[in-house]
Amino acid sequence: MTHKALCSLTDAAKILGSEDQALALAARGELKMYVKIPDGSLLCSANRYDCQPQMSRPLGNPTYPPFLVAKEMTFLEIDAQQCLSLQENRYAQQSLFSFAIRLAPNGSISRERPPGPVQSALSTIAYQDSPLGLDRNFILCSSLPDDKAKVPSAMKTVEIEPNDVLMQTQRLTNLARKPKEGRIDFSKDIPLEVHAHTSKRLISLHAVLLELCAESAANGGAALPHAKAISSLLRARHEFSGNQADAGAQWIKRAKLRMDGDRMRLDAPEIAALIEWAGYWEKTSTDASEYPRNADTVKHLMKLGIPEYLAEVAPSIIKPDYAVKVGRPRSNP
Repeated sequence: MTHKALCSLTDAAKILGSEDQALALAARGELKMYVKIPDGSLLCSANRYDCQPQMSRPLGNPTYPPFLVAKEMTFLEIDAQQCLSLQENRYAQQSLFSFAIRLAPNGSISRERPPGPVQSALSTIAYQDSPLGLDRNFILCSSLPDDKAKVPSAMKTVEIEPNDVLMQTQRLTNLARKPKEGRIDFSKDIPLEVHAHTSKRLISLHAVLLELCAESAANGGAALPHAKAISSLLRARHEFSGNQADAGAQWIKRAKLRMDGDRMRLDAPEIAALIEWAGYWEKTSTDASEYPRNADTVKHLMKLGIPEYLAEVAPSIIKPDYAVKVGRPRSNP
């Protein structure tokens, strides 16, 4: 039986007006969707490079074997790309998960990263920015692989259909309560089309930008929250490290609202430049030798007037999830 803190897509449609609305919000990163861990599955923490051996392992990356997660988890968080697949195809598959969900008896929800090998228990706050944490994924197995080479064949793929997904009831209620009339949709000013190469962090950055600017416009153009508050939001609700969250907050703070006749518009040229440059990834494959260079990204953004300290973080924001921390072959610098 599902706790009242979570509800099905059918119930979400009653709150928001339609299932498509809920799926669209999830695909944009504004709403988290979860799938129940199948019965008979072991929840494990594994190095992402062991899960995907075709990826180039960075120098110094640890090679600890996978291990069972001690804390009792009930649900796994579905990636935004898979939510998009649900919206478009009514079906999705996922085998690597960045977050697991623990539901307490009182209805509180704990969203936690995969633990590292030196931890006896999960610690969301302490582990949030750990390099090891960003290199690990939750996986499901029938039995624990005794060697990292056996991880790919041991992993289960979770098949997801609309009837399988769950959402936080309170978050849905909050979204439904947002004023509709007079609330400005800035998505046409700073458009983002979500594709397979669109990173989760870029989707999240764009969603937070639109959300905060819409709230500002609804309050008569009030100032955006302090950069520290935006950074905390990006870290708490989205998969951002400390540096990424701080840079993302600065990009959002640089956005401006202006009147164009009788309509308020959003100018965010820095984030628009990130979105445009991210489009170059559409032409790449999973072959690391074809990936855009980080240095080229930084150089291009600096030419547009973006400060170097922000431009240097940009590659980690816009890289597709399949390419995060994957470098070019050393023979092809």
